[in-house]
Amino acid sequence: MEDPASQDLVATLATLLGADRVLTDPATRALFSSDLYAEGPACAGVIRPRDAATLAAAVAAITAAGHAVLPRGGGLSYTGGYIADTGRAVVVDTRDLAGIHELDAGGMTVTVGSGTT
Repeated sequence: MEDPASQDLVATLATLLGADRVLTDPATRALFSSDLYAEGPACAGVIRPRDAATLAAAVAAITAAGHAVLPRGGGLSYTGGYIADTGRAVVVDTRDLAGIHELDAGGMTVTVGSGTT
């Protein structure tokens, strides 16, 4: 990651979320910047927010830095939805935002977190 703006953003995200929640190694960045059939430029980083409040703070920092936000819910895709046309993007791994919030058996509905598969 050569871009100084991306480096500054990653440092900001590590402060907001904790260093263990910001992934920047080349292999992880490459994996999270691809799907089954295509790959794009490696993203600036991958974040794993633990709750909506830290996600909101991270999205605010990412967009203020002029980077794109790419949500990733469960793994590889067939659609190219995780692939940015620039390395100035941050992928949000939503798996830690998983869980059942409400189950309405009568209405046959369930409300879940974005990382729920």
